[in-house]
Amino acid sequence: MSQSVTYNQDDKVILVKISGDVSSEEHYIIRDKILNLVRKKNCSRVLVDSQELDTGKISTMVAFFFAESVARMYPSIRIAHIIPKDAKSRSDVKFVSDVEANRGLVTGKFETYEEARMWLCQS
Repeated sequence: MSQSVTYNQDDKVILVKISGDVSSEEHYIIRDKILNLVRKKNCSRVLVDSQELDTGKISTMVAFFFAESVARMYPSIRIAHIIPKDAKSRSDVKFVSDVEANRGLVTGKFETYEEARMWLCQS
């Protein structure tokens, strides 16, 4: 698993890159890093690049509770998801985005970094 969570000062966007096989515990560590930057930078826009993510070991229930916790903790953030190439991982990330949206977050699902960035920077 490889991951990075950084802040792009120019776009005022938190950039998250996740690749490889990620355990449920690692998902929560990444979530906490994101949410810490949200507070520290007073930033409400998050771009999650999960094109190379493998969610093979993550159950639907874990994905649900993860997405629900993000929406509950920070209901005012906007999240742009760059969806993975792998079919199961695509489905899982779309599900997470749908749960976030159903809990009131503004989320989007995109194929490319540029599409996601443009959507986030619209507002």
